[in-house]
Amino acid sequence: MKIQARTTHRFFIFALAALVSASAYAAEIPYPDLINKAGRQRMLSQRIVKAYLQLGANVLPEQGRQVLNESMKTFEQQLADLKQADLPANVDAAIEKEEQQWKAFRELVSGPVTQVTARKLQSQSDSLLATANEVTLALQDAYGQPSGKFVNLAGRQRMLSQMLSRQYLAKFWGVTQADGDKVIQEARGEFNRNLTQLSATPNLSNTLKQQLDLASQQWVFLDMALTQPHNAGNAQNVVSTSERILEVLDNVTQRFEKSK
Repeated sequence: MKIQARTTHRFFIFALAALVSASAYAAEIPYPDLINKAGRQRMLSQRIVKAYLQLGANVLPEQGRQVLNESMKTFEQQLADLKQADLPANVDAAIEKEEQQWKAFRELVSGPVTQVTARKLQSQSDSLLATANEVTLALQDAYGQPSGKFVNLAGRQRMLSQMLSRQYLAKFWGVTQADGDKVIQEARGEFNRNLTQLSATPNLSNTLKQQLDLASQQWVFLDMALTQPHNAGNAQNVVSTSERILEVLDNVTQRFEKSK
């Protein structure tokens, strides 16, 4: 009985310590970091489908498989981070909705690569994107600081880069949605507007200005690639340029997150 009592006592101490640790972790996550994570979920909803389409269309398939696996793992981890954070009830509700959509989305992605599934995935990715955006905006509102808007905006550029390349690959593989061309035109326009707004942010550091200039340069290449005929060589170029600009935009978002 004494051994059982000591074991129960130790279990209680460990459980209490884990609870305190989790609470401390939640309290320590700054809002700009949370906005960045939530915003990255938007990007991953598009990047996962882009990678899936790479496999189906046989466009740099080995890279596509690696991107698919890494992106799904990152989505899972960030979703867990967001769920663990101490957030307002409306944000928690949106995260719960995102988790339910992610479960259905993940199941489709994990199955055989077919054109039928690709069409379903695109529809589900649009819904997942909308919910991830809802979470991001709710976090921005909860934070209430002007800097949160720029973290959100810079992060949205990451998503647009992947949405555009996803749309190009969908048309190349013959699984484009009815409004695919319209989505591309609207996303290109939004990307340009957002880039202008970010570049006009007051008190930018020299490093951030340089990174935004680099993003502008990379955007020229991606924007041009998106207008080319839909063939295998051009599809590879779209994938490659979208990966390069994503790296730059992620760096830009990280720097906005850390700026005061």
